[in-house]
Amino acid sequence: MRTGRVLGLLVTGVAVCASAARGQSPEATSSGWRSPRYVVSYLVSASRDTSVEAPDEDLPDRKLPAHPWQWRMFDPAGGRDTLFLALPSFPTRVRWDPEFRSVEYALDGQIERVDWRVGARPRVQVSLPLDSPLWDFWMDGSGRWHVITEREVETRLSPGSVRSISYATRWDQEVGGKWRAATVDSGGDAFGGGFETEQLVGGPRPSVVTVKALLDSMRIECRPYLTISERDTVDLESRVWIPSVVDTSIGLEMGEWFGDTDHAKEPVVWVDRAHRRHRVTVYARGASHDDALGQVAFAQRGRFLLVAAEYSGAYPAVADMRSGKVLFRVSRPSARAVWVPAPR
Repeated sequence: MRTGRVLGLLVTGVAVCASAARGQSPEATSSGWRSPRYVVSYLVSASRDTSVEAPDEDLPDRKLPAHPWQWRMFDPAGGRDTLFLALPSFPTRVRWDPEFRSVEYALDGQIERVDWRVGARPRVQVSLPLDSPLWDFWMDGSGRWHVITEREVETRLSPGSVRSISYATRWDQEVGGKWRAATVDSGGDAFGGGFETEQLVGGPRPSVVTVKALLDSMRIECRPYLTISERDTVDLESRVWIPSVVDTSIGLEMGEWFGDTDHAKEPVVWVDRAHRRHRVTVYARGASHDDALGQVAFAQRGRFLLVAAEYSGAYPAVADMRSGKVLFRVSRPSARAVWVPAPR
């Protein structure tokens, strides 16, 4: 066991996994093969266009061509795949309240809220200010909405040299419903990612469970692992073993490599070490359609395993960890596959 690396992963993982709100600690709630009932929430393209891509949750929203998406739930215990919402475009900044009673998202210049139950109808909460791409939103305790938008400004320093600066604005909703630009700050990173500062936020915010935090909690950083083989000199990958949270003789083998941080790589193989090392490939090489360079994320709830493309949650698959049998797979353009408590 690579003690130093594993300890490093645990320290790093605390920051990543802790960003998922309370009650969503990756696998700690499982008890034996039974656990509270969870479903896989995911979005899938509702057209035949195989080139469509979901927006990047790490970047401010960009204007995208209209494209229909379905928000669906897969219940592995019952084997049911159910439509939650049919949407005219992709919902961004998805977040649930901590009790998972309702979910909010941005869609076509508006913030909508819908009860977390099959058959519920979305309700428009507010229209967004007509400014720059959306980065975040929230409602304070008095029922007033706040929005952060961001725009990127490029300055040419010399021929062939460009400097980019991101400017973010917090908009506060006034009593009459109009938006007021309350404060502006600059920052960001070299990749155009969104940012928030104390000056921008300006005070306490409600607790929410964001889909981004849930996706981050599925990364290999959030769990220790054992190294089976060290990195080869060609693709710089190791092979690692991640034991199941309920039976350590059963687990997963996959590739692992270190870039900006640790990343798991397809294929993902289920292994039963107690019974002659029985092996089943639950997520083959190429199953993520090269969505994240073959990098994957995964999480277990009770006896069920979810694997999807890292960061985006695209092309999910669900397997039974008792046998390695794949129960569900999405091969169409998709995104944001995460475990969430089943609707009441």
